[in-house]
Amino acid sequence: MPAEWDQIEPGLRRLVMDLVRGKGRWPLFLHGPTGTGKTSAALWLLRRIWGPRFIGKPGELIDAVVGRQQWLWEHIHDAWLVAIDEIGSRSDAPSLELQAVQRCADERGRRPTIWISNLAPKQLLEVYDDRIVSRICSGSVYRLDGRDRRFDGREDR
Repeated sequence: MPAEWDQIEPGLRRLVMDLVRGKGRWPLFLHGPTGTGKTSAALWLLRRIWGPRFIGKPGELIDAVVGRQQWLWEHIHDAWLVAIDEIGSRSDAPSLELQAVQRCADERGRRPTIWISNLAPKQLLEVYDDRIVSRICSGSVYRLDGRDRRFDGREDR
């Protein structure tokens, strides 16, 4: 479920407002440990954007890139804001996934795009080549820290 505005870390709220007002650089790369609110923050922003928007995962881009779902690629290409979640989550990313992420990064360029990962930029280099990582991290980079909000600390019984 998307976070409410007041649940998003203040530094990220400021950055998002700057980006929306044209005072920051797109794309936005959000990274940090599991459960720190990266996807929730992106969903909050997507929920408030009127007009075309898209959120997906790298694997979902494959069908669009290879032409099996051309409508999906057109939607990604035309959307004002796109968020791609869980990038770099597979250390053995198949070549079609690499091609899909690269195409999305190339075509979106500096347009409003949010890339979300548990990996820091240097760790992404273990999954994607330097050209892809350079494009993904060429705008604003923000790290979310903290504990997993979904895990309440209870022991399994």
